[in-house]
Amino acid sequence: MHLLKVILQTMLKKENLFFVLFILIFGFVQAQEKNETNISVHPSQEKFADWLNQQWQSNQFKIQSFLKQKKIFQWNKDSNGNETLLSGFSPSGLPEYLITAYSTPASVTVGTDQLWDYGSLGVNLSGNNSILINKMALWDGGRPLQTHVELSGRINAGDSGVAVSSHSTSVAGIMIDKAINADARGMAYGLGGILSYDFYNDVAEMAAASQNLLLSNHSYVNLCGWFYGNRHNPAGPADWEFWGGPTDTVDYNFGYYDDQCRNVDSIVFNAPFYTIVKAAGNNRTSNGPPIGDSYWRRDSNANWIFIPHRDPSISSNNGYDIIPTMGNAKNIITVGSVYPIPYGYTQFSDVLLAGYSSWGPTDDGRIKPDIVSPGVNIFTASSSSDTSYNFFGGTSAATPVVTGSLLLLQQLEYNLSKKFLHASTLKALVIHTANEAGPSLGPDYKYGWGLLNVEKAAAVILNQNYNHVWFERRLWQGRDTSFKVIAADNGPLTFTICWTDPPGFVDSINYKNNRTPKLVNDLDISVTDGNSIFLPWALDVNNPSLPATKKNNSVDNVEKIEIPNAIAGKEYTITISHKGILRNGFQDYSFVASGINGVVASDQNPLGLIVFPNPSSNNCTIRFKPVDNNNAVVTIFNISGQKISQETFIPTQPVTNHMLHLNTLAKGIYLINLQHSNIKSTVKLEKL
Repeated sequence: MHLLKVILQTMLKKENLFFVLFILIFGFVQAQEKNETNISVHPSQEKFADWLNQQWQSNQFKIQSFLKQKKIFQWNKDSNGNETLLSGFSPSGLPEYLITAYSTPASVTVGTDQLWDYGSLGVNLSGNNSILINKMALWDGGRPLQTHVELSGRINAGDSGVAVSSHSTSVAGIMIDKAINADARGMAYGLGGILSYDFYNDVAEMAAASQNLLLSNHSYVNLCGWFYGNRHNPAGPADWEFWGGPTDTVDYNFGYYDDQCRNVDSIVFNAPFYTIVKAAGNNRTSNGPPIGDSYWRRDSNANWIFIPHRDPSISSNNGYDIIPTMGNAKNIITVGSVYPIPYGYTQFSDVLLAGYSSWGPTDDGRIKPDIVSPGVNIFTASSSSDTSYNFFGGTSAATPVVTGSLLLLQQLEYNLSKKFLHASTLKALVIHTANEAGPSLGPDYKYGWGLLNVEKAAAVILNQNYNHVWFERRLWQGRDTSFKVIAADNGPLTFTICWTDPPGFVDSINYKNNRTPKLVNDLDISVTDGNSIFLPWALDVNNPSLPATKKNNSVDNVEKIEIPNAIAGKEYTITISHKGILRNGFQDYSFVASGINGVVASDQNPLGLIVFPNPSSNNCTIRFKPVDNNNAVVTIFNISGQKISQETFIPTQPVTNHMLHLNTLAKGIYLINLQHSNIKSTVKLEKL
């Protein structure tokens, strides 16, 4: 059943405005809003994928030798339907496994319907654009049932010889079920097709596919801590197993930034439009046997040994810091699970965390999960037959709710601008617009930044009332950037920055709860009104249950400032800066602001002129808000002040977008001068 929310706003069209300061002797600043239309990938990504494949081949040789020695299977499915795969070895040499993230089913409700054909936003989105086919992928324990009536003709195999998986079928259904049964409508139900892979050699495959992907879903985690299964004896009954090291009382893989994390961070860093969405895991209700009861664990040779009595010092996986490995990567979106809210969100107490959903933080204190989403009893396709359905739950279900929904945001942006959003922009929008959840204001290590709100994120992109702005820009070493906004009278001021950080350092020696930050480029945002300074939210890794406070944040690659009592009409100055040395001498970032008056100007740039994309290789667009219907004149100067071209045009109200053709310009720096009704504004443009 799909329940329409009652909302007061109707979104009309997109408009993004922001302030640019003048620098250099001509008083200008580089104003970059978006990159080119096509998805681009770092040229080294193909070589990186090849290297990952070589590493995988080497790892497979070790795995096969281990399997032969131990006389066990690499893949296993237990009586609960959990699929496990031997994927590698820990720093201490113990085998590590992936496991699909099942949990107890519950009922289904999603809020993405406001973007659908009957939704209040009026945007009629369902993924129904041919350019989006195979722009979303699924890695899982097997392949979805391709002949299911909900999925028929829309599952495209990324690898061959993969068996059908009930888990994969349900995950794919949540993403794209076409609504043959209306209660099983997927988030992107009109999408023409997705790519499907099993999680065997997932990271190398992700690197190879990243140049053509916008999103991928990963509803599986590394097997960590306590697990009720039969890996200790695949032919025997299930029993409690502890997957930590031979003498460990806590599995170090929880919160650990490992090679998986580094590799997926590298993939996203080199493929800036690609968003990886990952399940946080269901570890909080996998607590092991009662104290004193028997269980199994591995010795230093990876042999399973029977332990007759559980020691009380062994963790029960029921507190903080229990998100396994890959979910701790910086540049992905990690998803926790909550109960559905049948009549829509109204207040923070509506959001109830599923008992199984794993909590953060990461070992270095970063906020995980990033977001929470409904994951209890999602009605979706089942692999039992071509017409069967089931109720499916866990962070495995919450994750595809997010993945499929975010594809609609990419579709919305493409419909408006013929461009896609950077992964950092998509993540910034998700965090910027999340509904408050948890017992206190701000983020926490249980709910992350709150409950996904796709409708609100879409409203920011549409920007009907011109009280939002977002852009993608580059911060250079030692060149902080500042700009001013005027507070509107329709709500609090909110500012968010997010950046795709370079891959962090993997410490394979001091790997147990190492607090050393994995952040490489530490950007900062601050806001002042001339009297007070407003800082971003931050959490304390050493006191994870304490509420968030507003202070300097040196661990997260996303920062959010909220000013609940902003004074309408007052001027606020935003500064984006960095600490230390930026790797490569710069860092690209995404910025989102809400609650502004929609016209961001200054004495130096009174028309609020911006140019995007910037840098640009062919054409670019200038955007400004005209003061009347008089003609506007745009002149391009080179850096020496020589006039290169000039044209006159009639501006459109309330916002003008005018394209400039740059094909004949040589590479270099140019000044774009706009004159309108005796008002002048100038910005810098870099021609590639």
